[in-house]
Amino acid sequence: MLKSNNNLDKIVEYFEKDNLNCLFLNYLDEGKQVFYLFLIKFFSQKYNYTSSLGSGIAVNDLFSNKKNIQLLLKPNANEIKSVLDTNTKNIIICDYRLYLNYSKKYLTINAYNFKKDLIYFFKKYFDIDNQSLLDGLVDSPQYLFSEIEKYSINPSGYKFDIYDIAETNFIAELRKKYYENKNNKFDLSNLFNHLKLETLYKKFNFLTY
Repeated sequence: MLKSNNNLDKIVEYFEKDNLNCLFLNYLDEGKQVFYLFLIKFFSQKYNYTSSLGSGIAVNDLFSNKKNIQLLLKPNANEIKSVLDTNTKNIIICDYRLYLNYSKKYLTINAYNFKKDLIYFFKKYFDIDNQSLLDGLVDSPQYLFSEIEKYSINPSGYKFDIYDIAETNFIAELRKKYYENKNNKFDLSNLFNHLKLETLYKKFNFLTY
């Protein structure tokens, strides 16, 4: 039986309680940030929320009954202050110094515990018994979505492998498009559209082995 996970419990609490308007995460690197964005997307869908970057509202939210969560990625101090007293729900991924400033007053997720978070999330929400996959995701958490999709297609032949130069460049270009535009207040779903392309690419690639 899985023991409780403090960070995941906090995320669930944040989504379940309307009075919690801010959740802070400390930024470590892009790979771990992508992993936590996956968690946010997963729980957003589970609790019937949509997610948008900055103060923009995604186009598909305009005709939706879903509540919205605003994501702030590496904001400065003034940008954080501007949302603290609002009625909107905000998830703020910021540098460690700013994170510490708000850690006593607001709900916080310490990303330094990402390995425990990933292992707990993997075991609790996916019916997969593959240690190679789990070990690979611990080393490269940004591949959580695409590797689980890859595994689901061919469980018996699955291998967490090293990508060749051409594939690495292709995937890097997809992710570059996301990070180049992350400050332009576009819908978070664009990230997942990019990663769906990555998944399709890898799907057809490994089927040719």
